[in-house]
Amino acid sequence: MALNTIPAVAGLTRNIQSFTSSTTWTVPSTAQYVDVLVVGGGSGGRGGKRQNDNSDFGGFGGAITVLNNIYLGGTGTVSITIGSGTNGTTGTSTTSRATIPGDAGYSAFGTYVYSQGGQPSTGSPGYPGYKGTTANPNLSNDTTQSNYAPTLIAPYAVYSNYTGSQYTGNLNPGIGVNAFGITGGWSGAYFTTNTSVNTLGGVPGWADPTSAANSLRLSTVPSFDFYNLKSTPLIGTATAGTTGGAGGTAGPAGVVGVGGGGGTAFYGTGQHGQGGPGAGGGGGQGGLQLGGSGTGGNGGNAGTNTGAGGGGGGNTGGTGGGTGGNGGNGAAGIIIVTWLG
Repeated sequence: MALNTIPAVAGLTRNIQSFTSSTTWTVPSTAQYVDVLVVGGGSGGRGGKRQNDNSDFGGFGGAITVLNNIYLGGTGTVSITIGSGTNGTTGTSTTSRATIPGDAGYSAFGTYVYSQGGQPSTGSPGYPGYKGTTANPNLSNDTTQSNYAPTLIAPYAVYSNYTGSQYTGNLNPGIGVNAFGITGGWSGAYFTTNTSVNTLGGVPGWADPTSAANSLRLSTVPSFDFYNLKSTPLIGTATAGTTGGAGGTAGPAGVVGVGGGGGTAFYGTGQHGQGGPGAGGGGGQGGLQLGGSGTGGNGGNAGTNTGAGGGGGGNTGGTGGGTGGNGGNGAAGIIIVTWLG
């Protein structure tokens, strides 16, 4: 973890504490009210197979949850849990699908804020304000109240192009909305002939301001602008997928950011899977025609502590031989705490 400060505001200093591994935080005496960003872990991408069709999914991203004005009283400790990322799985040399990657872990700031990790076992990205393992928990599929923190209310908006749902909550008189969450990203694909289909495959959160993906600033929630933290060395850079054995196009890495879904490899000309924010690109197809026997390209890895998914491994391009590419690795999450004091 690292402690950074930015210039004083009205006589106070803005403190920033980041956590990239689980620990117990001793709360400084100046930390009376804190704002927290919690990102769950991202899952690995699924390996490719011996086939001439679309590859299996890239990894699912961890949820993003923000809660402002948490009163800590400046004393005591808070338990920090950083959700682990999971590895991609190995491609197969048969027409059978590769093994499903493991589910990523949830991140938690004490019992104040939870963010679920990506869940390949249920085919679901992480949900904000939630630490359980149930698919679609906000449809009342999980009635265990202790799995939710903070309690987020109905979807604020849905961006179909990114498959990311936004939630708000904790409506306090005189304060307004001080909780905000976004689901993690699904796998992404980029089609040069159809740019309306999951162009970045992830949530539009905390992304590079030069990218078209930046349709949301986390400063939508009043108080501190977590968006600007992307310019600090807190998170890593994702990697692109590799080309297939017959030159199949690989997917680019996702833009700088957190919570994106891994890219999915595709077999057609001019098609490639780009990762969402912070996520790895999809592997290239092994061959570009039926009966080919190329080796599928590997999916790219998510950037360190982005909570993003790894890219899916490319298929062989045919049933004549070869082995599908390996899925890329997902990344662990991150927790960032900030306060004036």
